[in-house]
Amino acid sequence: MIHKTIKNLTIKFCYQNKQINIDIFNFLCFIKNIVKIISKIENKKGEFQ
Repeated sequence: MIHKTIKNLTIKFCYQNKQINIDIFNFLCFIKNIVKIISKIENKKGEFQ
């Protein structure tokens, strides 16, 4: 029974790690998109001037 509990904890922990990795990945994609948008805005400002 103790062994089973440890196994379940390990699976949960692995899943949480995956969740964290996914969150970090999404966050990086989000930052990348913001940088793209900012650079587009900067380019347009340059065109207007």
